Amino acid sequence: VRAIDVKRLPTVRNGMLSMWRFVRFVLGYRRSQKRHPQRVAVETSADRCTHCGRCVKLCPTGAIVAGDELRTDAAKCIRCCACVKGCPVGARSYDSPFAPVLSRNFAQRKRNLTLM
Repeated sequence: VRAIDVKRLPTVRNGMLSMWRFVRFVLGYRRSQKRHPQRVAVETSADRCTHCGRCVKLCPTGAIVAGDELRTDAAKCIRCCACVKGCPVGARSYDSPFAPVLSRNFAQRKRNLTLM
């Protein structure tokens, strides 16, 4: 029988705890949005945009108009981020309030698991 040094065992983070923290944040965010509504729209970098028109073609709601690619109509935008993903030069970005919380709560990658 070998002795096991408990200090050397890898610590396993509880995924449910991370999920609970994120759900708590989302519920608090939704409550604050009811009191103080705020529409977050996709932003476009004027110096990086080449006006190629790809974002106009990719937008399913028509929130981006050809010739005025720098502006996104926040009332029409459904925040699908199709324009952000499809921009060939990376000129479009979406600063979500959930991004920092997601990275903080789910920063640790899962271990690889092989299923047979």
